[in-house]
Amino acid sequence: MTPDEILAALAFVPEVRATSLQNRMTIHVPALGDSVHLVADDVRRARRIYAPDGAPALEFAIGAGAELWPLIITGTDVVFQPVSPDTILDTRMRYAVAQMPPLVAYTEILREAEAQGRRVQSGHIDYDTLAGTFLLVRCFILGAARFGLRPVAAVGWWDRGWRRVGDSVFLPPWRVDPLWDGLLAEAAQLPDLPSTLTAVRDERPDAARIEVADFARLEPGLRVVGLDDEFVAAWRRWMPITPATFHATLTRGVPDATADVALYPDGGGSINLWVPLGDSRRAFLQTSFVLADGDIAVDEIRIPDGVGGGLFQRLMFNTERLAALLGLRQVSLRATGIGAYALARVGVYPRDPELYRVTRDRT
Repeated sequence: MTPDEILAALAFVPEVRATSLQNRMTIHVPALGDSVHLVADDVRRARRIYAPDGAPALEFAIGAGAELWPLIITGTDVVFQPVSPDTILDTRMRYAVAQMPPLVAYTEILREAEAQGRRVQSGHIDYDTLAGTFLLVRCFILGAARFGLRPVAAVGWWDRGWRRVGDSVFLPPWRVDPLWDGLLAEAAQLPDLPSTLTAVRDERPDAARIEVADFARLEPGLRVVGLDDEFVAAWRRWMPITPATFHATLTRGVPDATADVALYPDGGGSINLWVPLGDSRRAFLQTSFVLADGDIAVDEIRIPDGVGGGLFQRLMFNTERLAALLGLRQVSLRATGIGAYALARVGVYPRDPELYRVTRDRT
């Protein structure tokens, strides 16, 4: 692709800032404070897609010679394939990490590196998984560096943990890598390592004190089927979050949506969500749940023909986030029609068939 073609494609993701100098492209993602660097001649094609949360994204196929690599850019993240352990370990033996994902996000690198660094620093060390975890995170970091990203904070957290337990990790020596050495040098200059881990507030005490008024003030966005003392008692017993958090999670990204919720004394219930589309049409999502069984099911999802914009992904993403907050173990899918077709594609990345194949073949 030409630099102008790449710049035009990136207009689909308005949060990023892209510049070109001759054949070299810099794509800055302000939410990460980091930038992707590409050679335009290596960009074989770009495809408009939507991220799991429904946000616009651009999927690149990057190729140099016979290799082909995926690169997905959203307004808040960059997704890519980790490098193989064989490229960073100085040994003829083949090493594999069982939990190596085909794709990883920049934000996941920071979380994983910090989590491992903090676990080691606190003395909570799982020696059975120690080698695999450090190898995995280093493969993540160097996967980002392949595209010019510099996740220096992640390197700092990795190095903090490695300095403490490196002598106890049974791995071959690392290959000499000037790029890694440069990242380590940058990390050493950081006065403090930034934290990316956010504490999740326990809302159970607040949920146990809710009253009828807490639901009334959320109307008409959230309407309760049979709002009475029995409903409130069921919420206090079964729900670990407040009505406000429930509503905010369900309607994130679709603030004009309205929902009806039912909850019964045995912990069963349902949610009907309507999303106005601005032309008298509405999208519809129906779910049912049994909190005692740890299950929520998508029973029906209707999106009118011609409606795109990532709405389906957004509704599914919100359902999954709500399930996680409620402590539910699985999301079952019973939707039919357009929902059944779309559900088969949820979570399948890269979207490009050739990229998908080569990415899985290398994993």
